[in-house]
Amino acid sequence: MPDPAPTGREHDPLGVPRPGRTVTGPVTEIVPTGVLVRVGPAPHGPEGLLRDDELAGRAVRVGDTLTVRIVRVDAARPRIDLALAADSRTAREGTDAELAVTAALAGAAVVRGMYGAPLARFEKTAGDFATAADLEAEKVILDLVRAARPQDAVTGEESGSTGPGGASGTERMWLVDPLCGTLNYAARNTLVAVNVALRAGADLTVAASADPFSGEVFWTDGERAHVRRDDGVDEELTPSPASRLVDVNLDPPFPNAPGFAAARLLADARFAERFQTRVLSTTLALAWVAAGRRAAYVTDGDPRDNVHFAAGIALCQAAGCVVTGLHGEPPHTGAGGLVAAADRETHTALLRMIGDPLPPGR
Repeated sequence: MPDPAPTGREHDPLGVPRPGRTVTGPVTEIVPTGVLVRVGPAPHGPEGLLRDDELAGRAVRVGDTLTVRIVRVDAARPRIDLALAADSRTAREGTDAELAVTAALAGAAVVRGMYGAPLARFEKTAGDFATAADLEAEKVILDLVRAARPQDAVTGEESGSTGPGGASGTERMWLVDPLCGTLNYAARNTLVAVNVALRAGADLTVAASADPFSGEVFWTDGERAHVRRDDGVDEELTPSPASRLVDVNLDPPFPNAPGFAAARLLADARFAERFQTRVLSTTLALAWVAAGRRAAYVTDGDPRDNVHFAAGIALCQAAGCVVTGLHGEPPHTGAGGLVAAADRETHTALLRMIGDPLPPGR
């Protein structure tokens, strides 16, 4: 899908990204010299030509999504020349971490490009739905992952589990949440994330969480965690409790109720004295714990092979955060839920409040 609607110096007045910019868009037509790729805002944005020599024999069909680089824009003719982006060339040969980053950024480009447009909604459960952006972003991500790792299984938020094994017990499983924060997005709120993670055996080994609107992608190779911005420079993530901001997920399900209730935690006087609450309603907040922008994140639910939480958990663990279940047990065991904190002191304080809640009003 196309880059976002034209804003500022990254686009010309016609909405075409300037030369050097990377865009993800659909193939709209096969022509004798190559393929046309839409590089401007949907649905009638301008198209660029990607020549056959750039494709190097790669089979492409109308509707396929490609990540391309704008090489030349000739407004007089008009004509836009494209090159296949380096990420598209190297995803198959690259590391798992590089693939996670590439896939998350490709999904983020779709989410960004469709933002603000009228979108079809597809009801899932009461109060929950997917949009056309969820489905398109997931398709782009899964196409990249399947092309690069055809022997791996994949679980997508919208399409479920596919590939070898197809079940949660498979050895290598990619976990994809193409748009975490769908309700935010549908309300034209930009607090969302695109999450891609790999579980190999029992461990989350690599992950990427892309913010479509800041241009940042938080990623880990399982050893360290970084943030990469538009300039391509990686900065190592450093957790910090200094903000005192704790993000609490108030969205269902609540499998540990009535023993644990997130709303009751917010009413605890000890919590109010020590922390300040934020509710992003997206697991972008988990990446922010790893990055030092939140002191902690608390949620109910089952995090095992969970497409919403996997990338954020991997980021927090690699950054050195303290990550456990609601009662201090290792993640993915026990009662479930999740407490991810920047340091041990913050984590201990939250566990105490969760395990020994004060009566309302105290």
